[in-house]
Amino acid sequence: MTFMIWGCLEGLGFHLLQRLLEQGVKVIGIDKLTKQKETVYLYVGRNANFSFYESIEECLQEEEDKVRAIFVMEQNGVQVPYERLQSLSSTSRIRFVFNGSKPTPMEGWTTVWGPSLYGPWIDTPVEELGEESIPVEDFLPRIVNEEDYNEKTLVTVGMDDCGDKEHDIELGRSVAYDKRKQAYLKHRQQFAGYYTS
Repeated sequence: MTFMIWGCLEGLGFHLLQRLLEQGVKVIGIDKLTKQKETVYLYVGRNANFSFYESIEECLQEEEDKVRAIFVMEQNGVQVPYERLQSLSSTSRIRFVFNGSKPTPMEGWTTVWGPSLYGPWIDTPVEELGEESIPVEDFLPRIVNEEDYNEKTLVTVGMDDCGDKEHDIELGRSVAYDKRKQAYLKHRQQFAGYYTS
């Protein structure tokens, strides 16, 4: 079983990468290396189940495996080669969009949308955090549950204790918001060079 992650060294993509590798799953990761992303890449280390490429073209030259799912982490200002990714044989194609207004669904893809996501190695500005913000630690256990995405073009995600909004995926808190936020602020302080680069 092979998964592909576009945007594997930033934010949610990095957390998903770590989780899949811990489960012994083969992962193909695509991302453009920057100084900031090189820092997180060190935490991946050498892993026989991980193949890294800086472009889809480089990946297509090397990889022949069919992938079970393609996960795309949309990032501000980064053009995603959806047409190229869609040409790959895959059971599921899921794109994650956090922050901003609800995105338009794309044909052939399930779009997962929610308010801001935060946690270690996710550069969410502190002023954007609120109780509706989603801690990555609470979202990760649900991220690869394909039953959440079956036949849907748009899936909304939110915290179950935040008002009267209904979401397709409602997440419970494993830790109180204030405590989780303090841990995030401490991580930002401890790794200030990462968050300011």
